[in-house]
Amino acid sequence: MPFKAASVLLVVAVALVSFSATKRYFIYNDKLLTFFEAWHQCRSYGLQLATVKSAEDDANLKLAFAANNNQKASYWIAGTAIGKPGSFVWITDDTPISYTNFLPNEPNNQGGLEYCLEISSSSHIWMTIKDSAVHISFRILKMPFKAASFLLVVAVALVLFSAESKAACGDPVLNKSTPKIKRYFIYNDKLVTFLEAWHQCRSHGLQLATVKSAEDDAKLKLAFAANNFNQKATYWIAGTDLGKNGSYVWITDDTPISYTNYLPGQPDNYGEVEHCLLVGWGGLRSTQWNDGNCEVPLRYVCELETCDC
Repeated sequence: MPFKAASVLLVVAVALVSFSATKRYFIYNDKLLTFFEAWHQCRSYGLQLATVKSAEDDANLKLAFAANNNQKASYWIAGTAIGKPGSFVWITDDTPISYTNFLPNEPNNQGGLEYCLEISSSSHIWMTIKDSAVHISFRILKMPFKAASFLLVVAVALVLFSAESKAACGDPVLNKSTPKIKRYFIYNDKLVTFLEAWHQCRSHGLQLATVKSAEDDAKLKLAFAANNFNQKATYWIAGTDLGKNGSYVWITDDTPISYTNYLPGQPDNYGEVEHCLLVGWGGLRSTQWNDGNCEVPLRYVCELETCDC
């Protein structure tokens, strides 16, 4: 179902991860943003929307709020269940949420509309909140704080050298990297929205597909050829500009898209509702990209990247 809008005043809390993996949070109170806009706003600072993965993180966040004079407000953090209600993940690193600090009776998905996590500066306890429709762009609002206002605070995590970083292929002793092998898996079993596809791939132990080079594109062509699916169809891949029109990133690893393979004239954000990338629009087994409405159910492509050891 579509998501109703809850305009929230941005307060950015930055989590700086050092060699010791200790986080420091910094609070900013400057803008109204939706959840996905907050995600992109943090990235525009060279940071990440914040995760709170332990009691230690929560203690550090309390100190940041205390230093901010404990202004009473509510703040976005990076947890979301968009695409699979009840299955919360950190959008910044595509990992399931294990440590939690929910208010009693939360998350409750009130009205079937609450898919994103916010935190209160006064109690530091989590709850769910309504986000905007993921396919609608909202303006950024600037306003003075009022007690009745619902403040968005974006919590941001800048990862320098962190024990939380995903493990890379390589020899930990020799510090030598090992090439990775990427395999694509074509799924024709059900039609799902973009964010449902993101979760569906995770349920298979995979990730929604990225295509980061001409070599990747060649592998994707081979996967379609081996799939023997002889009708024109469209498939979600992991690119999206949800939250910031024209700023495409791979949702699976929160990195900007550099290599592209768009159809001529694309992306065009037709009708101002197209914010997610798909392949197959160009014809049978076409791997050229188009932007599409994230809420439209399509087939999807997953990937598995392993070390060539």
